[in-house]
Amino acid sequence: MKRALSDFDTAACEVVQKRRRHSLSATHIAPTSQWANVMGWLRAVPSGASPEKPRITPRKCLGTKIHPHTYSIPAMDSRGLDTRRGRKLQTRKRSVSPTKKPTEYRSILLSEAGIFIDCNFEAPDSAPNLEELAVPSELRLLVDRIAKEYCEECRDSAMKGQGEGDWRANASVTVMNKLRRYESFAKILNVNGSDKPWRAELKPERATTVIQRMVMPPPITISPMVVEPKDSTAAAPDQPDSFSSSAGVIFKPPFDNRPAHFETLDNDTLSYTSRYTSTSNSDPESLSTPKPDICVGLEHRSFQPSQQQTLNYLKTDPHAQAIGLHFPFLIFEAKGNAGLFGAQNQAAVGAACMLRILDLVSCGDMVAWSVATEGPIHELWVHHRDVEKKYQSVNKGVWRVTNEDAANAFVGAMAKILLWGSTVYKQRILQALDGMPSFRG
Repeated sequence: MKRALSDFDTAACEVVQKRRRHSLSATHIAPTSQWANVMGWLRAVPSGASPEKPRITPRKCLGTKIHPHTYSIPAMDSRGLDTRRGRKLQTRKRSVSPTKKPTEYRSILLSEAGIFIDCNFEAPDSAPNLEELAVPSELRLLVDRIAKEYCEECRDSAMKGQGEGDWRANASVTVMNKLRRYESFAKILNVNGSDKPWRAELKPERATTVIQRMVMPPPITISPMVVEPKDSTAAAPDQPDSFSSSAGVIFKPPFDNRPAHFETLDNDTLSYTSRYTSTSNSDPESLSTPKPDICVGLEHRSFQPSQQQTLNYLKTDPHAQAIGLHFPFLIFEAKGNAGLFGAQNQAAVGAACMLRILDLVSCGDMVAWSVATEGPIHELWVHHRDVEKKYQSVNKGVWRVTNEDAANAFVGAMAKILLWGSTVYKQRILQALDGMPSFRG
């Protein structure tokens, strides 16, 4: 049987006077949604809160119950931010992906490759006049429906400050894929929005890129069993050293007088092989390999089997892994809340690659199209080669698609370009293929 607490045991409980601390009273309960952490709870203490009663520190009070609310929480000073919990309260900024500087990239690298943006303001005669291009009534109704939906999605993305992926999905799924399902486009055009890289060899080379190559004849391979050092006294007087073999006397060339062209080669750029010496053709400042967000071209199944063999031989599909999209004529470079200048640079390089593909079938006088976007701002560009064979980019329109009329005009322009690509562009390609020999293999 347990004995009752005596007066002596009760007196053993000392009441220690601690310094008074401010804390929340029972009537001050912080809302969970607003103060979800300790820092917020502490900041919710009103400035005029009454101090709590002295805290009881039990030492030998075996039967005394201490109410949990009598313990106060120590205040956290500015040094609390140095702790792990404090660091978690701070918002970490997203790191910026390393990219080439757009201004230097355009003024130096693109110009050296013969690619110019906003240097020519007149479209060539081969470019269609989109304003005069007639659109069928069924396609016009489809454009109106798509434009209304696209405008609503862009307004929502702009209000939420969505990133590049959301804007790219809106343009790909809502606009281009739905336009491609139109009856006149379904079997002719191919729209790809998988962001696949193109072949690097399609890019134009910079004029300042000098690839030095020196091909040496194959070295003479001599077995050590048949090579014997000859007596130095019998060596030719004008040769520093010589060897005798079954093939005769072989003289070692002097190394004091190196050929002049060896002095121009840097050791870091030489790659040695078993048969020749050549310089490396890698350029750290080369143009970026295109990887457009959306690409529109001609469907592989729209060509005849004999033409398909020719296309496979010429590699008219720009992708590193062929997907059955030939002769692209429209690409998208979409950005989120920054980077319209960079999107224009990327689109210009991709357009130059499209024009170089047209050179394979002698259709280099035609044009290519691109769309550069930064959030709701959409720009349409037409690309061509001038008389000096330079790649020119001419702006044909700018829209802010959060406006309903602007969204309708943009979607209408895309529909007209697809209509041009499925008729005029496709017929020109077919005529060029008919005049070419068939390739098998």
